[in-house]
Amino acid sequence: MAQRRVLLMRHAQSNPNAPNDFERELTNQGKHDARDIPSRIHSHGWTPSRIIMSGSRRTMETVELLTEYNETPTEPKDELYLAPSETIL
Repeated sequence: MAQRRVLLMRHAQSNPNAPNDFERELTNQGKHDARDIPSRIHSHGWTPSRIIMSGSRRTMETVELLTEYNETPTEPKDELYLAPSETIL
């Protein structure tokens, strides 16, 4: 059986000024940085088979910029937003 890995990743840099935390969008620097994430993941020899993420705007934007993984199934889950580690794992 193939070894499975769980990669926990935080969203890219986001703008602190938004009407509410859930709606914070990425900064230009965050958008730039997010595009580099796939090469960093591949440098370890990893390829995600699924992406599970919170439904916050900045998280969704980060995943959208992982263009190399456009064909990877994604699962937005609002319950992951501000979730304790027990919920995430």
